[in-house]
Amino acid sequence: EPSTGPPGAPTPVTAEAGDASVELSWPGAYSPDAPVESYDITWEGGQTTVEGSELHTVVTGLENGTAYRFRVSATNAHGTGPAAQSPQVTPGGEPPGSPGDVSAEVTGNETVTVSWTGAENAVDYLVSAAAEGGAAAPSNRTTGETSLEFAGLEPGATYTFTVTSRGEGGVTGEAATSPSVTMPEIQVGTPGEVAH
Repeated sequence: EPSTGPPGAPTPVTAEAGDASVELSWPGAYSPDAPVESYDITWEGGQTTVEGSELHTVVTGLENGTAYRFRVSATNAHGTGPAAQSPQVTPGGEPPGSPGDVSAEVTGNETVTVSWTGAENAVDYLVSAAAEGGAAAPSNRTTGETSLEFAGLEPGATYTFTVTSRGEGGVTGEAATSPSVTMPEIQVGTPGEVAH
């Protein structure tokens, strides 16, 4: 006796913020018993339905600066399956441009100053670091300036820094990455001293 049932959840749902809108995409739901007839999208304050052949939609008329989560469920002849949920997404204004010329400069034994040229429409910047050679990467930081100092870095370790611009409502723009920078090894003993 073949089992008949509604489709599976169309997971994962991806959400891309736009100006007062969000573009959603999802993979086709698993539905061996009958074709998917429609996908239902719901969110706080609204819902929409698209054809079963559509795997994306743009939801418009949203409030900039407000965070939303979207739920997408698939329906076939046997019923509606479980919903897949998007990550939280906040529509915003124009996505900002890319930060320019990211540089990372060793400015002390354990400090690096990361600087860049400002991006169009950016409100602030998210700066993340990656470390090579087993060192721990420092945690992400945000700043409204166009430079940031990272302290407490490990001697001899190599780091790269990525700057992502962020606009109104937290909409993220392009990211740019610095050339890698290697921290100096700590000098032992007094400089200029000759070992006997």
